[in-house]
Amino acid sequence: MTGVAGFIASKAAEFLPADGHTVVGVDNLNDAYDVRLKHWRLSRLEGRPGFTFHHLDICDRPALRRLFEKTTDDRPQTTGQSSSSVVRGPAFETINLGSDQPVVLMRAVRLVEELVGKKAQIEYRPRHPADVLATWADIGKAERLLGWRPRTPFRDGVARLVEWYRENEAWAREIETG
Repeated sequence: MTGVAGFIASKAAEFLPADGHTVVGVDNLNDAYDVRLKHWRLSRLEGRPGFTFHHLDICDRPALRRLFEKTTDDRPQTTGQSSSSVVRGPAFETINLGSDQPVVLMRAVRLVEELVGKKAQIEYRPRHPADVLATWADIGKAERLLGWRPRTPFRDGVARLVEWYRENEAWAREIETG
């Protein structure tokens, strides 16, 4: 499972072994955001039956191929991240996991305000050229190959995030987010 220390993949890696799957987790633990959060997620996975972690960059194709050859048998294997893969031998196929329902950013902000009981301090700036106007996951392949669909409505997911933050605020407030 690629990006196993990330948000989506770490949750998938948590649940798949319970369904009888073996998860071989891969992550380069880059500093795209505070690495302490990635280490926290990994600490919750390491030592679990059915899970192993490899500190590996997926751009290192020879190392990735060696790992696939070492760990792959004849069964299809799922790998994660918001773009995920099904592995058969050393070849793999990308599968998107995420929501196929776009959410307007201000709707998300207002929902967080409602759930935490505080108004956000919003600073408007010109749109960055790299910003996309809309994004959502095409999960058609995940549905066809894995029978997978998202099961958590947006509101419930944000409510769980707020609850998680409140439970972990003592250390989570130290995480750098931007």
